[in-house]
Amino acid sequence: MNEIVSSQALLFITSIEIGIILGMLFDIIRVTRKIVKIPDLLVQIEDVLYWIVSGLVGFYILYITNYAAIRHLYLWV
Repeated sequence: MNEIVSSQALLFITSIEIGIILGMLFDIIRVTRKIVKIPDLLVQIEDVLYWIVSGLVGFYILYITNYAAIRHLYLWV
């Protein structure tokens, strides 16, 4: 298999794994909210912190796996 395709497949699988882990973490937070009554302000703060942490984790993993390279799509006219 081509090295580029192999690295992109690994990045795709890693992204799926990150999504599953972050989804499980959010489900744990959601279940905890149902068990323990938390004021609305704290729920909003938890949500913001969750999304900040999720963004940082996602960026960190992308940075490790492909040095956060963003590819551009050029359309030929």
